[in-house]
Amino acid sequence: MTIHPSVPKVLSELRERYPNTTFLALGQTVFWDEPMKAVLNRLAREVGIGFPLLLCVHCTDYFAKLSRPVPTDRPIVALPHNDGTTRDLWSAAGELSCLFGSETIPTRQRYVNAGVAFDKVAKRHPDGEQRFIDRMTEAWGWRGLVHTELHSVIVHEVCLQHVLEPLIELLQWGFEESLKLLPTHKRQEARSAAADRILAWASDFAKQHPDQCLSALYQWLFPRFFAMMGAPTDNITTNCSANLLKLTPETAILPRFQLVDLFLNPETRAIAEAAYNHAVEGSEIYTLDRFGEGAIPFDLIVPKRGRGTVRVTDRWLIVETEQPVTLPLAQPVCSIADLARVVQIHLPGATLVGKAVALVSMLAREFLFVMNEGGSPYVWRTRKMNRYLREHGIEWNVHPILRLVYPTWDTLGGGECETISLPDHLADAFGKREICTSEFSARWRTVVGEQKALLESIRHLTSPREVLEFLAQREGEDWRVLREEYDFHLATLRDLRAQAEEIHQRIHTLYAQIEQWKQEYQRIERAKGENYRQTIKPLKEQLWELAQRGVTSGVEVERIQDEIQQYEQARKGFDHDLQQLREWIAEARAEVARLKPQRQMLERGEQNQRARQRTAEIEWQAELRKMELVRQAILVSEGLTHTDHRPTFWWIPLVDPSGGWLERITQATEMYLEEI
Repeated sequence: MTIHPSVPKVLSELRERYPNTTFLALGQTVFWDEPMKAVLNRLAREVGIGFPLLLCVHCTDYFAKLSRPVPTDRPIVALPHNDGTTRDLWSAAGELSCLFGSETIPTRQRYVNAGVAFDKVAKRHPDGEQRFIDRMTEAWGWRGLVHTELHSVIVHEVCLQHVLEPLIELLQWGFEESLKLLPTHKRQEARSAAADRILAWASDFAKQHPDQCLSALYQWLFPRFFAMMGAPTDNITTNCSANLLKLTPETAILPRFQLVDLFLNPETRAIAEAAYNHAVEGSEIYTLDRFGEGAIPFDLIVPKRGRGTVRVTDRWLIVETEQPVTLPLAQPVCSIADLARVVQIHLPGATLVGKAVALVSMLAREFLFVMNEGGSPYVWRTRKMNRYLREHGIEWNVHPILRLVYPTWDTLGGGECETISLPDHLADAFGKREICTSEFSARWRTVVGEQKALLESIRHLTSPREVLEFLAQREGEDWRVLREEYDFHLATLRDLRAQAEEIHQRIHTLYAQIEQWKQEYQRIERAKGENYRQTIKPLKEQLWELAQRGVTSGVEVERIQDEIQQYEQARKGFDHDLQQLREWIAEARAEVARLKPQRQMLERGEQNQRARQRTAEIEWQAELRKMELVRQAILVSEGLTHTDHRPTFWWIPLVDPSGGWLERITQATEMYLEEI
């Protein structure tokens, strides 16, 4: 077998540096990528380098549970993961992806970041807002088992009989969805090579061991899956984290618990706490002070009581389970040995497991982790914590991580072309529903790049017109027709707005003219009053004075009366001007009253409403299509990359029962060491 040159180099280095170290594969389920590490055993056999390999089921987390009720009477069900009704789902121990599927969730925020008016599209969708959100944000081809009862349960305490039926249903779903993508004449061979064998093994174990827990099934399946992948199993042992990290006075001396000692020893505790807090800085992970006084980054799993953060003070040991456990201390706990003695007395059978950032460092002290590319996203924070410890005077040496880089999709196609069907998002991206495996291998990286570029292009579309133009250029005639219709309706609305604006300006001018006339009217009235006070009023006062003296007739009286009459005749000009202004103002107001309905008709009339409604419909259609393209681009670019790094192992024999695909993966797998 030809193999990648990194394989003998890295394995020889590990044999020289760590000749007696056990390699560790730690995963929550055996139905995802963990059995792909069989490739390591195949390669080790090829280069003649042996090592003990511990396949460990990580069973000390809570079994998946939603924060909201699930409408079912079944205690465990399989659910999809989306950014809607199952937003807070985090699956532990029971997840599965069909061929090409992964837990890649196009979240609301991802759509918004890509420039999609998410809420606008969702609110108007005929399927209903919630249903639409669930569908558009769902991880394609993924399901996870969820515990629906009110109480929480640790995976290690899940009875196999309790979970077997939904687990079998989940497997059947994954197998059947995958088989649909294979040619009809290949399906029976594929079913026999993978699906039927796995289902039979699970069922047989459950019948033979009805009282066992779920992790026992996984441990039993591990070596069988390795053999199924053509790997030797003589170097394999299996275990689960509940047993591996069980804390007793006897196990406390093991290297796996030495990190805990740094957080308990008064001489190193402050540095260890600072190292952890430094590592989680800027993340959603709590710093230790947020857990309460005396918190250390480790959880204690207490049988039948759950899992909780450990807090150690001078007088108390507290375990923050759902119903907290509080134990008085006769003397301070200053070491892992002290803690083990307290646990042995009060909480026998308990397991001590590091939180996400601490767990890798905890186990890497004793074991050499084997991880696929992309596995364990917290490793860089673990490295940050370890570096802080060393920089502050604590000698903390741990084993590196052995990373396996699988050429999953690069090797799908062999010498002969085999046709497979693609799910919708991949079919759109590759431009065909059925594709030769060799072509898929040759093009998938290019397609991933194209979909990333598509996301970037869509992000820069800032108007509905730009979206329509983009779709017309990308997807052809139907969108060109819609773009032209959209332009027509926009032109109609612009014309109506122009007409309405012209009337609005006319009304505005009329109001200004009315205001001007009103001011002129007031000026004339003031002038008329001033004229009266200067001309007629003095004369009338003279007549009144004459009358007071008894003179009511005669030449003087007649002269004054004639003069008053002359002035009043002259004042009729004021009245004429005022009447003219009243008429003009009335006419202008009548014109405004006539124009306003015309403007309203242009702005709110049937023609305007039809044009607005249709442009809104076209904009919504374009935004929906943009949203669909964003979903496709995320699922393709991230989903294919993710599954290339961490493929579900049973896809390999299902798609190619001959073993050719597995052989090509093995030959081209690369290895490197990641220091932590």
